[in-house]
Amino acid sequence: MRTTALCLLAALSLPRTTSAQTRPVTIDDVLALRAVAAPTLSPDGTAVLFTVRQWHDGEGGKKDARTHLWRAPADGSAPARQITFGERGDTQPGWSPDGRYMSFVSSRGKQNGQDAKAQLWVMRSNGGESWPLTEAGESVEQYAWSPDS
Repeated sequence: MRTTALCLLAALSLPRTTSAQTRPVTIDDVLALRAVAAPTLSPDGTAVLFTVRQWHDGEGGKKDARTHLWRAPADGSAPARQITFGERGDTQPGWSPDGRYMSFVSSRGKQNGQDAKAQLWVMRSNGGESWPLTEAGESVEQYAWSPDS
């Protein structure tokens, strides 16, 4: 129930467009849809992190789906804002137990001339630049914060 409420809050806080006309759905309409998922409430209950997946123009005119992290006040007092902009997307938002850091999984940059493997990234909860926490040879699939952050 709480997850459903957080997803609804996240979806309602995204910028909206309205249209007074009714017409058939087009491929462009479908590609403009955004999928909201993975809501995560901050330890103090004041903010929620969530992911938004949408289509972007990729290389060679191809469409590419990417997921980015967004943050919104839990009380809905301000609009949600996108906080990650990774070229290949960012997933699995999380909070440190003390609420000082936000974490996520992202594949950024290159490793040995090839696209980098997914690693755990961290940023301060008040914003700023993120930094990689792991440098694993394989992609990070899951992670969990220790109780003492």
